[in-house]
Amino acid sequence: MVGFTSRDAVTRFHADKVHEARGGRWLLTSSTGIGKTGQALTALREKKSPRILVVTPAIVRNHWRKEFNKWWPERPAAGSIFAGSNRKQLTKKKRALLEAAHGNDTQIVSWNLVGDVCQDRWDAIVLDEIHRGRNPSTKNSIAASGLIASNPRAVVLGLTATPIANEPLDVCCIAELLWPGRFGGTDPKYGISRRCKQRYAQEIPSEYALSGVHYSGANPLYMDELRERMGHMMSRTTRQEVAHLLPAFDVVHLSVDVDNTDGMEMSTPPKELCGALGRAGFAKLPSATEWVADTLVEGSRLAILTFHRELAYQVGAKFASTIPTFVITGDLSPDQRNDLLAKAAAEPRSITVATMDSIGIGIDMTYCPHVLCLELTDKPEVLMQAFGRFNRFSSTEAGRLTIMSVKGTIDEVVVDRTVTKLGAIDMAIGGDAVDNAISSALGGEAEFLDSIMQAAESWVSDEF
Repeated sequence: MVGFTSRDAVTRFHADKVHEARGGRWLLTSSTGIGKTGQALTALREKKSPRILVVTPAIVRNHWRKEFNKWWPERPAAGSIFAGSNRKQLTKKKRALLEAAHGNDTQIVSWNLVGDVCQDRWDAIVLDEIHRGRNPSTKNSIAASGLIASNPRAVVLGLTATPIANEPLDVCCIAELLWPGRFGGTDPKYGISRRCKQRYAQEIPSEYALSGVHYSGANPLYMDELRERMGHMMSRTTRQEVAHLLPAFDVVHLSVDVDNTDGMEMSTPPKELCGALGRAGFAKLPSATEWVADTLVEGSRLAILTFHRELAYQVGAKFASTIPTFVITGDLSPDQRNDLLAKAAAEPRSITVATMDSIGIGIDMTYCPHVLCLELTDKPEVLMQAFGRFNRFSSTEAGRLTIMSVKGTIDEVVVDRTVTKLGAIDMAIGGDAVDNAISSALGGEAEFLDSIMQAAESWVSDEF
């Protein structure tokens, strides 16, 4: 573990790692809000990279332009590629802006439009939220692979706070995208090589798999090896390492009773999981009302997170008549989301209700010190990305995250399952190799999730 004395020291550490990277390929995987964008731009500025392409989710294109101005103010303005083959449908003014952007030496493009930019002129490529390309059969991954192959001498940086979205094998797929052949190659149909699966995952008999086995979880026999291999192409700073540079942020688990638990039983089959979690979310609305009443005494701005947009809209309608309430879902464009968030932050008292996916990347919600996770999901990637919006280097006050579950229901199974997955992730990969020790990539999140881990001791461990 590195003893950082300042935020600038964190940036310096990771920029140096990029400079030392063999072949110019490196993964920056610090926890959300720890400054991966600044780390990447510092390194590229010092390398004096002439032509840079940033591939990023559409919602953070403008954020990247602002970050260029902050970290590299002397560089000419970046061009934003906001449309592809449908550019003829644009207004004359927007078409002119787009054509000018295509001539810039710095271009920012969304993952969906990678195929619409020049493929072979780049000295540096930044793949922001690189976990979006972990599946080699998707359009995003295929386009990114082609882009990297067309620029063999380019510096290529991958940025993500969740190098393992769900299974330890995820990080192998990301490494293959960044550096083809590192883990035996990939196949659009079968994904990562079978040898890699056999070495780093557990073989589970499956009647649905053509080979008769399904690969999942972590193989503890080779996790040290995986951590060592990734330590040569990845650096990570966790919240635990910079806790002294961040305001305090507590996590508490709140288990509640509801009148009717029909349709959300612990034995819910996998195909019905999503609906059961949604019903549990709606059943917790009365408890959420109590939480809001209690918490407004302590803080002036609150956030409530859901997984489904239908629940987000209902929660918003419930509180809109008593306090300014803003609902953020994937139905809104990036500009609309940012406008609503700015309005919520400007109110002295407000509630922001958001689906986790809609605020999971490129969003700063540190104006909400009190957060309620009302609806659960067993996807660690979604949870960690959403939770990271509230405790960041930009935070100015202490906060608290409350995770609410319904007693004796599928909620508790999902929380236990999520903790199990986090444990597998914790075994799988290290954050960085320093002082002859590689710490777990998500080990720094242990304190952040301490209350969940303690509560899990009494939760059921059924697999589904």
